[in-house]
Amino acid sequence: DRISKRIYPRVHFMPIKSMINTLPNKHIIKNKLTFFTKREKTDIKILVKHLQKSRRACLLGYPATGKSFSVIEISKQIVKKGLIPFYISMKSQTNNWDTVIEELARNQTGNVYIIDDIHLNHSVAFKIYSLLDRGEFSDLRVLFVSRYYSPLKSEANLISVLKPWTIEMEQPSIEAKINGIVRKNSKEFKKRHGQKYKIGNLKHIIAKTHRN
Repeated sequence: DRISKRIYPRVHFMPIKSMINTLPNKHIIKNKLTFFTKREKTDIKILVKHLQKSRRACLLGYPATGKSFSVIEISKQIVKKGLIPFYISMKSQTNNWDTVIEELARNQTGNVYIIDDIHLNHSVAFKIYSLLDRGEFSDLRVLFVSRYYSPLKSEANLISVLKPWTIEMEQPSIEAKINGIVRKNSKEFKKRHGQKYKIGNLKHIIAKTHRN
């Protein structure tokens, strides 16, 4: 009940579970095929701390570096801290972003708002950021997610402003990811069924992945 009171009503922001269903590779999450390197795990912890202490954080990276999967893992971590994550993408076809900002401002306490793809609508993202330093929004927490981009000369550089609270995604090797996923799922299989399954030739799997 405590959580449901904070969740509703929502018009523009969606719970993380709904966001997962919009991903083209949602089966990876549902089948527990995600794997994070040691650095990625550390980066996720740092972003969670930024959200707790500074109420702002930014996840920056090139396409296909795992930003969406990291957002989901961050969401899991902040739920453990008693916070509720909500998500919106700047890809949204919302006509009136002012109503989005109003909704965000009305529902601050105990929530973390994840604003994805800020490179697509830099001016709105900056408006949202500007709320963080205003006294009446002292409970507002926002995670900005962006690709690398160069703002127009006429625009203030939000990425530069967010630098103290920014983590840049590494581009881990395919080999490291596949190796981690296979070994992680081998352990999961043993937990569920009480026996190991034989791991095949990882070099062969990786070679096929490169060809694909």
